[in-house]
Amino acid sequence: MPTITAVTQDEHQRLALTHYLDGKAPQLHRNICLPDAAPSQTLLQFLVHYVERIADTVEALSELTETVETCAFAKPLVRMIEGYFLSPPEYISQTHTGLRALVDEAYLAHRLIEEFNDRLTMACGIPLIPMDMTKANLVVHDILGDAFANELDLAVSYNVDVLFNEKAMMQNDELKAYVDMRNRIGWKDDIQQWPSLSGDASIFLFFSQDKPQLH
Repeated sequence: MPTITAVTQDEHQRLALTHYLDGKAPQLHRNICLPDAAPSQTLLQFLVHYVERIADTVEALSELTETVETCAFAKPLVRMIEGYFLSPPEYISQTHTGLRALVDEAYLAHRLIEEFNDRLTMACGIPLIPMDMTKANLVVHDILGDAFANELDLAVSYNVDVLFNEKAMMQNDELKAYVDMRNRIGWKDDIQQWPSLSGDASIFLFFSQDKPQLH
């Protein structure tokens, strides 16, 4: 995905997305808290980081498939993520272009990883990769709007169904070896290679147990 950085750093693309965010920021869910100064710029930087982290994630996933030989169940995930960017679904390409389209595609990719991790954790007790994108994905869902984001979520659900055959996965020797390895050594030696959005501390997403409702 060599064009991601070029698009995210293009000033025309950034200005166009900022204009959209100027109108969107006041409409975001009350549990998404932004700084009073330049909220749309904060959201822009968050989205650029969100998009650019996908390239790092694919690189780390690809390395994982080589170092622990998990090709049979991890490589299809990598190929599907790359496909979102190389051949975007029609409902994205016909709706958005440039940086707006990259945000859509990154949402698909991050949600795919989230759902795949959840299903693997339910089946085996461990995720494929140590990333929790839930809060970031909820913020992006709200930025995209419920109607469009829900359409993307349906596509992710279908794609995960295609990727994740639990019966076949549980009989996969590579997966069994991977689970045994993670149960034995944990993530301590590998955690640094996984990108995160922890640097976006200027955006806070509060759940009901985190903060009382203000309005």
